[in-house]
Amino acid sequence: MTDELQDILPSESAAPPDAPPRAAEPEDPADRSLNESLRISFGVLKLVMLALAIWFVFSGVRRVPEGAVAVRLHFGRVAGDPGEQVLKPRWYFAWPDPIDRVVIVPTTSRRLDLDSAFWFDLKKEDRALTIEELAVKGYGGPLRPGETGSLLTGDQNLVHGRWSINWKVQPGEVINFIRNVSDDTTPVTDSEDESKPPRMMLDAEAFIAQVAERTLVHLVAQTPADEYLRGKIDRERAKRMLQKALDDLNAGIRIEQVQLSQPTYPMDVRPAYLALTQAESKKAEQIEKARQEYQKIVNEVAGPAYEQLLGAIEEFERVRRPLDEARRQAAEARQLALQKPSASNQVAYEKLQEKVEQVRNAHREAIAQADRRIAGLLESERTSGRVSRIIKEALAYKRTISERILAEASVFDSYYQVFKDNPQLRRITVERLWEDARQEILAGDVESFFLPPDVNELWLDVSRDPRVRSERYRRAQQEKIDRRNGGEGGNP
Repeated sequence: MTDELQDILPSESAAPPDAPPRAAEPEDPADRSLNESLRISFGVLKLVMLALAIWFVFSGVRRVPEGAVAVRLHFGRVAGDPGEQVLKPRWYFAWPDPIDRVVIVPTTSRRLDLDSAFWFDLKKEDRALTIEELAVKGYGGPLRPGETGSLLTGDQNLVHGRWSINWKVQPGEVINFIRNVSDDTTPVTDSEDESKPPRMMLDAEAFIAQVAERTLVHLVAQTPADEYLRGKIDRERAKRMLQKALDDLNAGIRIEQVQLSQPTYPMDVRPAYLALTQAESKKAEQIEKARQEYQKIVNEVAGPAYEQLLGAIEEFERVRRPLDEARRQAAEARQLALQKPSASNQVAYEKLQEKVEQVRNAHREAIAQADRRIAGLLESERTSGRVSRIIKEALAYKRTISERILAEASVFDSYYQVFKDNPQLRRITVERLWEDARQEILAGDVESFFLPPDVNELWLDVSRDPRVRSERYRRAQQEKIDRRNGGEGGNP
């Protein structure tokens, strides 16, 4: 009722229709200040919103650094045409996350160390120690499966070792790497890692480590322990095996190198292995000593040309071998023909004798050439030592014998021409020759015995008189002493 009366009755503030208008009341300063503040605030808010909008639009701009490539994911899918999906180092525009996400992948070489997979269970402060230092600190005892890493070789021996793998992401296969390995680009928060690589690199190392451990187990299982402990691992084969395993998984990772360091044996067999190592070291020392002795001997025997001389002798033996074999067969056939005379054996011998002549004729030039080569080396100035001396003595002896034989032949020929038609003169000449031969024989070291003419029986002791032998030995020694002292060397 009250509200209705208020609607019917004019209000106190209402002016009559014919009343003049009232003057405007002045604005309150507080309201004016509030309105100004609101106006300014709305203006600043508009600018902030505009800046945020611009920042949001351009927040997708990414720079791909050198040594890396990138892939742009548009709502989770790889964006770009085939062949242009991998982004090379430069600036790129992309929509902000979650519309687009640029995944930057380093492509520089990295190293993965497998320090514990096949090594001893060590304390953190002992991981850098060598095998000798570990032995001093008392590491050893039975192997504990699950704690002590080891490998089984092809001859069923346990060994240990540390491995390192150099790897990198293939730029052309970075999409496979993101899909099958990792696309986590968050930086590593570990304060020890100064380079702060993206988390995907650690994921990749864990991925490679699992594949590498399985691959190395297969590789070492086909390698003898002796070769493994000497570091004779087929690294190229290990690289190929590991690369194939990663390619089968479409990992997009390229293996550059596989290295083995500190291959060793279990601590419990250390004494036996050290004894083996010492024995092998002694063996190598003896071999080197023998090689040096051999070098010394051959240099003393033949001088610098010993290698060429040995090669020439071997070549001579090689070209003569067919002829020697043919002669051996002919000699056996001759012996058989003499032991068991028959027409067939005689025919066989004659055929082999003909074969000897054929082989001789076929190899005559080669044998002569090899013989000339040896003769040339023996007479060369580069050939020295005992061989040179022996050759010179032999050549001198050859000349002496040749001259003597020629002289004797000349004498006999002169005798023959004189007595060939005179029997009486022939008898005298023969007796003279026998006399000369007896004088030559008796002029040497010969003991003479003179017997009375009436002796009918004689017993001889074929051994020499010890007194005579002793006296001759004493005189020979005295002559040596006299020559050494520069004397005349006469008998006492």
